This record gives sequence, structure tokens and C-alpha cells, in this order.
Amino acid sequence: MTIEAVRDLVIRLTVSTGSLAALGLTLDERVTGAQLDPAIKAEIDHLLGALGARGMLDGVSSAELKPVLAEIRTTLLQGAKLLLNPTSGPGWTHTEAEILQSQGEVSAAFPVLWKQAIAPRLEGLSRRLESTDGAFLDVGAGIGALSIAMARLWPSLRVVGIEPWRPALAIARENVRMAGLSTRIELREQAVQDQAGIRSDGTLRP
Repeated sequence: MTIEAVRDLVIRLTVSTGSLAALGLTLDERVTGAQLDPAIKAEIDHLLGALGARGMLDGVSSAELKPVLAEIRTTLLQGAKLLLNPTSGPGWTHTEAEILQSQGEVSAAFPVLWKQAIAPRLEGLSRRLESTDGAFLDVGAGIGALSIAMARLWPSLRVVGIEPWRPALAIARENVRMAGLSTRIELREQAVQDQAGIRSDGTLRP
């Protein structure tokens, strides 16, 4: 491969990365309500038009867009961290709040899918999730986004989230507090292989 070929590849990937970031800004504006600078917004609108994506977000709610925005942020943030720290080893060692929050928010899209497409197919599951004694175990709760989404979607559900990674758990506790769900979501510093909080039949211990 020649240097010209390498540069051509970099240019093409740079355009793709920039386009992803621009789409992320558009989603952020929809999700958070933060207004973009008019000049920047005009450039992004032009780019989205060139990509055939200008009307793609019409009819899509902010709640649906939030996990997609989180996925874009996660991809870009983790990529930048890896590039700046190429000697870092494998495994989940992130402590940066931005990375932890974005990664966790990706999971917030799952409960709606479960309620619409999965729970109705499993006999009795919808009834149990909607009952006053219903309980959900969030294994690897991260920053609590999945636990919060489950509690909001099923108002009677009690949630226990277990998470061994303290930086994520600290953010989770604050997120649960801010969501006003501290009475329904219990967070434990616990790994999945630690069965201390789970009975032999799979139910949760108080």
C-alpha cells in the first residue's frame, strides 16, 4: 500500500467520523433541547441533506433517540481514549464519567423492546412485571440506566441492580436519586458470581 492509498483511506474514514459526530449533535439538540449555533446547524443540515437523512428524525421521540445518541458518544469517546492510550490493557477499566454514562444509556432502549415484543410471548411475564410483587434483577447495572427505564415502564416493579465497578456504581446511585426512584431501585456493590443477594430459586433476597 502506498502513502497515497493510506491518505485516501484516512480521508474517507474522517468524513464518516465527522458525519457521525454531526448526526450526534443533531440528536443532542433533539434530546436535550440545547440549541446549536445557527451557522453550525446550517452546515449540519446541509450534510444531513447530502446523506439523505434530513427527514429521518421526523416522528421519532426524544426518548427513542437518547440511546442512539449514547451509542454515538460511546463509540467516539472510547475510540478517542484508545487512540490516546494505546498501551492500555484489555478489560473494562473506564473511570471517565462521560464514557460510563454514555455506555450505560445505550441499555435504556431495551425495556421498551421487551415490553412490546418479548414479554407478551412469554406466558405470565407481563402479569408478573405489572404485579405489586414483581421484581427485576439488573446484572451489571452500570450507571443504572436500565434499572431506571424498567422502573419507569413498570410502575409497580421493584428493581435490584448489582454492579461491582465502583466508578459506575457511584454514578448509578446519583442517577437513581435524581430520577426519584430510590425507594424502588436498590443498588448493590456485587458481582454476578456472588450469590449472596439471590435465593436458590432465583428470587431476590431483601
